[in-house]
Order: sequence, then C-alpha cells, then structure tokens
Amino acid sequence: MSSKNEHIILRIKDLFANNNSLTQKDLASYLQKAPSTISQWLKHGREIPAECVTPICEFFGCSINWLLTGADIEYTSKLDPQQQKLLELYIQADERGKRNIMHQAEAEVSESLTPNKQKNINISMVDVGNRIKQCRKELGLTQNYISQEYNIDSGALSKIENGTRVPSVVLFYELAQILKCDMEWLITGNSANKHNNIKLNEKEEHLLYTFHQLSKEDQLEIEELIEFKLFRDKKNKHTNLEEPEVSGLPTLNTQISSSFKIG
Repeated sequence: MSSKNEHIILRIKDLFANNNSLTQKDLASYLQKAPSTISQWLKHGREIPAECVTPICEFFGCSINWLLTGADIEYTSKLDPQQQKLLELYIQADERGKRNIMHQAEAEVSESLTPNKQKNINISMVDVGNRIKQCRKELGLTQNYISQEYNIDSGALSKIENGTRVPSVVLFYELAQILKCDMEWLITGNSANKHNNIKLNEKEEHLLYTFHQLSKEDQLEIEELIEFKLFRDKKNKHTNLEEPEVSGLPTLNTQISSSFKIG
C-alpha cells in the first residue's frame, strides 16, 4: 500500500470514528458499491478510484483537499437556517419526541436512497480528463515528458485525458501536484481558484510583488523574457521548434558582443 493511499484510508477511518451513526454499509449504499469494496479499501489497502472522492466527501461532509492531503479544514458543511431550526427543535423535544424525529428522519433517508431515487453521484471522467489536459497544456508539458520525469505511463495518462480510464486516488493526487492544480477543481470543475493549492516561497512572493510594481510595458517585457527563456530550455531538449519573437531581446542565432571602456 502506498503511503498516500494509506493516509487517505486513515482519514476515512477517522471520519467513521467521529461519526458513530455512519457505517461502512451506509457508505457502500451511498456510493452504490458492494460492502466488500469498502472493506477492501479500509482493511486491505486497495486504492480508491478518483471518481469516488467527491461522493465520499459529500457522504461525510468533509473537504476534498482535507481527505487527500490532510490540509485545509476537515468539515465544509454548514447548517442553513432551516437545518439549525430543526436541530433546535430536536434538542428541545423530550425523549419520546426525539425518538419520533429520528424514526421519521431515518425513514425519509431510507426512502431517498432506494435504487430508483438514489442521488446521481457519477463524475464525468471525460470532463476530468479535459481539465487535466487543459492544465498540462497550460504548463507546456507533453504526455511523454510527464511519463519520463514522473514515471507515469504515457498510455495510462492518454486514457485518463480521454476519459476512458479512472485513475486511482493516489495517481490523481500525483497528477494534481505535477499540474499544480486544485484537486477539487480537477474533479468537479468548481473552485474559487483552480490553482489555489500553489504555495509560493518567500523569493517567489517577492518576485510577484515587484512584478506588480512595474509598468504594463515593463511587465510585458518581463513576460516576453520568460517566454524566451522557456523556449530556450525546451529547444535544448527538442528540435525543430520555432523561436518566439521577443521585443528588444537577442535571438539564439544572434551573437552578443559588448565593449567596455575603462578609465
């Protein structure tokens, strides 16, 4: 079992421990999986498919980032006014009233989870694949590059991007880190910032701050310089690349000569 998958499973076990009313059978029913599948995850360390991440988080009311990394806040669900009112009424009820409320709630939940009324929790792997491809292309990375640098099978990555293969939760996490993308955005397409898991070090923060102090013209010049540097780096690895136009900067085929007058 990989350490990443092991940590995810430990967090799921913690969620069960903190929610005594929830069982593995309940989770299996919610995911429309066999109870033995949940057992294989939790007891035998079988890798959890990425498409199950969102419904697992919905089931427990936890955040995707917390489940996969342990970072961020654990619980994301908040009571709306109607739910808060219901909770207050339950607290004020006597024991008989509480039993009646629980009995009615359990009956309603059971009815809502019948096969013909179960919540649609399917994740579109085609959409997930498109978002992975989008992030990869934005970074200028090829499937072969990712395969060679991070030991991820290029054929598997191609199938994931085409939506014909469901990655394990560990592989999905690795891809999110490689592509510097928020995992919740990759899975659902919903996030305040698809790159909000990027953490800048002190030097990077300083560079970003000073960049914003420059004029638009100077910013454009810096952007062109960065594009030129990236191209030169790629040219060292690949051939037949067309050199980008960079204003006021020498090309790779230009010799730079400087003369200095001393005294």
